[in-house]
Amino acid sequence: MSTNCSLSSSSFFGSCAVKTKLKTTTSAPLTVSIQLVSSAIRFLTSETALANNSGFTISNVEFIGSFIELSDESIAIIRQSLMGSPLQYVIQSYANITTNSVLANANTSTSHPIPAKYASLRSLFCIMRSHADGAITHFSQSSTHFNIVDWRLRIGSQVVPYKSPSSMAEHFSELVKAIGSLSDVNHEPTLNWYTYSTNAVAIANTETFQVMNQGTKSDCFALGFDLETYANADKDRIFSGMNTLNSDIFWNSNFGANASAPNVKFDYYALYDNVLVFENGVCYSKK
Repeated sequence: MSTNCSLSSSSFFGSCAVKTKLKTTTSAPLTVSIQLVSSAIRFLTSETALANNSGFTISNVEFIGSFIELSDESIAIIRQSLMGSPLQYVIQSYANITTNSVLANANTSTSHPIPAKYASLRSLFCIMRSHADGAITHFSQSSTHFNIVDWRLRIGSQVVPYKSPSSMAEHFSELVKAIGSLSDVNHEPTLNWYTYSTNAVAIANTETFQVMNQGTKSDCFALGFDLETYANADKDRIFSGMNTLNSDIFWNSNFGANASAPNVKFDYYALYDNVLVFENGVCYSKK
């Protein structure tokens, strides 16, 4: 396994490499490609960095990987237990789909196709930003709700959820179910209670928010929908999400008027089950 990374800019600011050998994939080396933004400011959620966007540098960037090496005896025991079947690992992966839409100074509807065709689609997420190019004067992780009214998903012939989420409480509830856990939102992660309150700013010019006199914060308004099977479903199966291999998916949203008619970047994220299969010295994935 090897990896190399650098900033996607004219100056090369660092590289990192890790190599290892997987005995079950001797003829299939794995490669991890990492591409970073052109300016370090664009990925930092730092008020100081935003105020002094040329007064700091980042160096000695490292990629640190953790690996487990099994002995030949352990591998033999695993293979014996598989009774001739190939070794398989189930992991979760994300896919990102991006599109733009202009939200007019009037009620606006959007319908975005999401090419998420997987044997087990677990969750879908939507994050909306007003700066698609990652402006250096804005928090990189911030997003706002843009006066969203309601939203629904069309997956094939099925429309979900059965009732369109149309309040901040419903938006937040669906997101929590899709993520599974937000830890303790009172500890103020990027996703926090304030972002889902009726006082949250619909469109922020500076992407900073005054929260209960605690100072400026980076906030993120996200939408999400859980597509996993019910809790009492058969857990013996490898996949627990919805099979969308033969389904076209559209995320339909309705927005109230936005005075500045912003050009909004919609980031959709698909969480799906990915199976790694190790067979005859080759590793391949099944989605």
